[in-house]
Amino acid sequence: MSGLRPETVAKLERLAAAGIRILPLPGVESHFALERQGYAVLVAKSSQGFGSVGSAGLVTEEGLAVLVWRQGRPYFVTARSRIEATSAQVEEVRRFAAAVAEALGSS
Repeated sequence: MSGLRPETVAKLERLAAAGIRILPLPGVESHFALERQGYAVLVAKSSQGFGSVGSAGLVTEEGLAVLVWRQGRPYFVTARSRIEATSAQVEEVRRFAAAVAEALGSS
């Protein structure tokens, strides 16, 4: 992996060890998409490799549905849809977000 900073290589290795993969985003140059088991998050690209981490959510046919709470209930929401989240999904998206934060050193 020549040309990559050692810190970036270490982060990539931690992502891989956590089962997190980088998805292609055709036409999007500003962000990485990280995914594991149907959950994803966008991470800004920076001169350091990885920048700020967005909100994790569920991958749907309409794109990334982020987890939001409305009237005390969890939903995965896109611009056009709202899917009620189960407690298991809420726990899994939280575990995924924590794994990303740990791998990128932003926890």
